[in-house]
Amino acid sequence: GEWYELEGVHGNKYRWIAEQATAKLKRVKPGPQCLRIRGHASAPGIPGEVRAVVNGVEAGSWKLDRPGLFLLEADLPDASEYAVEIHASPAFRVPEDDRRFTVNLSMIRLVGRD
Repeated sequence: GEWYELEGVHGNKYRWIAEQATAKLKRVKPGPQCLRIRGHASAPGIPGEVRAVVNGVEAGSWKLDRPGLFLLEADLPDASEYAVEIHASPAFRVPEDDRRFTVNLSMIRLVGRD
């Protein structure tokens, strides 16, 4: 699996990912779209990087230079649906767990571009 199980409490749910995760987004409103990704970087993953590839084309690349919440946005070309690949690095492990972690993500959605 690319997405680990849902964690957190109501109002603050998130999923950890390893180096890559994919999502399919369908537009609900007409007009230009913007991809919005909210997540959290942990100290072992700093400095890090998150890249978004949408419909096979790189949409954005962001350096993570401090732990904590991040909000990433990228303008997208017109399409009826969007195949979003999130690439994150570096991966790290924690004791007592065999999973590989990069960042955790709490939101990936399309918003209208103003």
